[in-house]
Amino acid sequence: MYVDGYEYPLHLYKNGVQQRLQDMADETHLRVHMLIFKDEKHGYDASYAGQEFAKFLRVHSQRTTVVLRVYVKHPKTPPESVPVQLLGSLIWNTINLVPDEFETSGGLRRRHFKAFERRGPDSFEKGVGLLSALPRLNLGGRKLFCIVDGLELAEDYTTLDQVRGLVRVLRDVVAWNHGQLVYTFSKESSITHLIRMLLS
Repeated sequence: MYVDGYEYPLHLYKNGVQQRLQDMADETHLRVHMLIFKDEKHGYDASYAGQEFAKFLRVHSQRTTVVLRVYVKHPKTPPESVPVQLLGSLIWNTINLVPDEFETSGGLRRRHFKAFERRGPDSFEKGVGLLSALPRLNLGGRKLFCIVDGLELAEDYTTLDQVRGLVRVLRDVVAWNHGQLVYTFSKESSITHLIRMLLS
């Protein structure tokens, strides 16, 4: 399906995946969504669908929607590193959306994110603190759509506390900016159950 020169994968369009994601993006009140599937036959999953939809939405709805794709760069990232990587992805996605006046009020801007970038032993807590201190983002009257890919890579008992913290700060950032939040997973897991429990 071509829109302004970008084609959403036809197999996902035919299977109704694009429509499911579009319905999530069109919600008018904050909801946290989960897209969970893996098509073994054709070799694609919710992560791929979300990545392609983010591209599609950036082209098709750039005047009405700001798209944040929060993801883990390396699929073989060890579980204990995943929450910090996702937190970093969210931080770097939001830097350019921080209102300019926040800089002059002693707040955060690029130079203030350097402490997190150094990735010390308390970097996760610093990252959560940075995001919690942000004002409402400068969206220019557009909606916020945030898609999170790779949280299932944190499936490990040692990461539960950080996963809880990450889910809460993601929810708060998106809620504060009246947006929609979508997590992609290839299957049900302890993390999908945790998200449902935290957000119920």
